[in-house]
Amino acid sequence: MKNLMRTFVAISILLLIGCNETPPTEPIPVLEKFCNPIKEVINICCSVQDPMAGACQVMGEVTYTHEIIDLQSTQSGISLVRVQIEMEAELCDMFGMIHPPWGIVGSSVDFVYVSEEGVYLLQKAYPICNRNQCVLIVQYLVTTEGVGIPNMWVMQIDKDT
Repeated sequence: MKNLMRTFVAISILLLIGCNETPPTEPIPVLEKFCNPIKEVINICCSVQDPMAGACQVMGEVTYTHEIIDLQSTQSGISLVRVQIEMEAELCDMFGMIHPPWGIVGSSVDFVYVSEEGVYLLQKAYPICNRNQCVLIVQYLVTTEGVGIPNMWVMQIDKDT
């Protein structure tokens, strides 16, 4: 009977310990994201179809600074992100035609709202030096972790309007 009583007490204690509510183990919004802006370089080597010159290659780099700047929005699941983008590239035709350099240079600063699991699609148009009739369109994917480039193309524009 003593053994039965000891076993019953031991099981009761184990049940009480096991059924206690444990504190949540989910991370609290990470504060170090707000202290250290991310600065990275994306190397570009991408084939594009130029509507006037045919097959071309975009070669260069994009330097971006990514910084989450609004802590209160992050606690609600949405972050205000500051993205500074600097484009420095060149459009090279694949047929070796002789022409002035087709440089692509531009910079911008944007503020976008991004959810923790979401993506913001930021689209930029860059003028092409010595090509008044074309621009380079670049799509940037902005997340809370950084910036990526999924797509780019050359688009002909109408300068008469």
